[in-house]
Amino acid sequence: MSGELLLVVEDAVVTYRSGRRRPPAVALDGVSLRVGAGQTVGLVGESGSGKTTLARAILGLTPLTSGTITIGGKPAAAGKQSRAAGAGIQAVFQNPYGSLNPARTIGKALAEPLSVHGRQRSRPEISQRVTAMLERIGLPGDAAHRYPGEFSGGQLQRVAIARAFMSEPRLLVCDEPCSALDVSVQAQVLNMLADFQQSTGVGYLFISHELSVVRHIADRVVVLYHGHVVEEGTVDQIYSSPSHPYTQALLAAVPVIGTRGQT
Repeated sequence: MSGELLLVVEDAVVTYRSGRRRPPAVALDGVSLRVGAGQTVGLVGESGSGKTTLARAILGLTPLTSGTITIGGKPAAAGKQSRAAGAGIQAVFQNPYGSLNPARTIGKALAEPLSVHGRQRSRPEISQRVTAMLERIGLPGDAAHRYPGEFSGGQLQRVAIARAFMSEPRLLVCDEPCSALDVSVQAQVLNMLADFQQSTGVGYLFISHELSVVRHIADRVVVLYHGHVVEEGTVDQIYSSPSHPYTQALLAAVPVIGTRGQT
């Protein structure tokens, strides 16, 4: 890691109005974290802990009630398009079927970021880049002419990641990118993310409830519980000697292969 900070979240608070007579519901309560260049920070917690709310706030999809978000050394702009375009940030979500237009070919999906982010190129250049990216993720170049419905879930998730990297982002927010995939496909996706990081120095905020996956890919881990950060540390610190009871309970719930029938 170069030491350059790509993402700084300071005391982020997000509340939602739940009715005139009820107090606001607190989704995030003073959350702070940092992601550096070439670093993967895992954000873990149960459903409802605030993980996706934080991701949406970073991407400009959910406004902060208070606190600050700095991306690439600059205060985050309001709105998804201005934030993503101005700060070199992209996202990969859990469901690739929902993130790819079924009526557009894979090639058009990959080419779109080049125009959206002001990187106009000639058609031959775009075609060449799309083909190179498809081959990098293990798909043939002629896959550009096919539609999302012709691919498996694992292939589509690789395409979704490839599309995110077409605009050469500095920071990638991965919100449960492996949870809908089987174990063997998860390994392929994680290896691909590691390859992109090694070659580009991209930083990852990797959000997941699957602690075994986070252990494999992350450098640091942030544990979120009911909108609060209850523990943060290196992978070794969190997985070998967790200090907070909630973290201990999360790790205790992770299945261990080969323990059936042991007493």
